Amino acid sequence: MENKESSLFVFAGKYGVLGAIVAIVITLLFFVLHMQDSAWLNIVHAVLLVLIILWGQYEYGKTQTASAGYGTMVGLGVLIVLYYAIVAGVYGFIHLGYIDTQAMSRSLDAAEEAMLMQGLPDEQIRIALEYQAKFTSPMVASLFGAVGSMVIGTIISLITSIMMKKNQ
Repeated sequence: MENKESSLFVFAGKYGVLGAIVAIVITLLFFVLHMQDSAWLNIVHAVLLVLIILWGQYEYGKTQTASAGYGTMVGLGVLIVLYYAIVAGVYGFIHLGYIDTQAMSRSLDAAEEAMLMQGLPDEQIRIALEYQAKFTSPMVASLFGAVGSMVIGTIISLITSIMMKKNQ
């Protein structure tokens, strides 16, 4: 049993780290093309997350002599996302802290512009920006990104596990 569990961790690690490396390359590509603030980056990352979970679950299902259960497939998907989130989160900290150091100020500027467009009073905008600035450090942004990836990835894993179970 322990061998099966450790092999599941190793298997998930392979796909999670691979997915994170692809996400890092995509992030750098968008940065070089000056598209780092594009909504397309988030869409591409979400599609990548779905594909990497599906690929990992599919390959794991192929390696099993007996049909892998729903719980095993969900667990595998969550483990894949855990590895993905850790590697991508560490890179996110490095990227925001040392590569794209202006990302947080662009985020605050965009938020201020949106509040001005809504016609909010200056005092309310100032207070909102003060609170937002507390949550826009590279460490906090990377942590929120990793946690967000885990939540979304878990939901994706629940859904993709149903699909994988039907295909077995």
